[in-house]
Amino acid sequence: MCADTANRDKIREKQNANLRQFKPGQSGNPNGRPRKLFTEAALKLGKTKHKEDKEKRTFAELAIRGMYNEAIKGNVAAWVALADRLEGKPLQGMELSGPGGNPLQIENIGNPVENEKRIAELLAKSGAKKKAEE
Repeated sequence: MCADTANRDKIREKQNANLRQFKPGQSGNPNGRPRKLFTEAALKLGKTKHKEDKEKRTFAELAIRGMYNEAIKGNVAAWVALADRLEGKPLQGMELSGPGGNPLQIENIGNPVENEKRIAELLAKSGAKKKAEE
């Protein structure tokens, strides 16, 4: 083991000794994640049957029926909301560029396999997916 590695290990041991460890069975977050009161109330009410509805539908069913009725009347926002829920939001294009808006510079490594690997790394880093080979 070289001297640098030994020094690094000693520093890590000191740092770890200073950390407060929780006892077994003790939570580091005793209150847990904050509750989402609005969401909980909406979910509860959505499952509740509407008392005045002759067909005994839930509030959620009635709300969706209302959105469909609005979409039929030409309310574009209602139509978009329904389409997004049913089919998912449409994919949006993304343009990739290098520093300063310049084209991405891809270094030619000389080996096609290495080039493909580098392109895949850059695409993964950007969050984009590689198009199927044509």
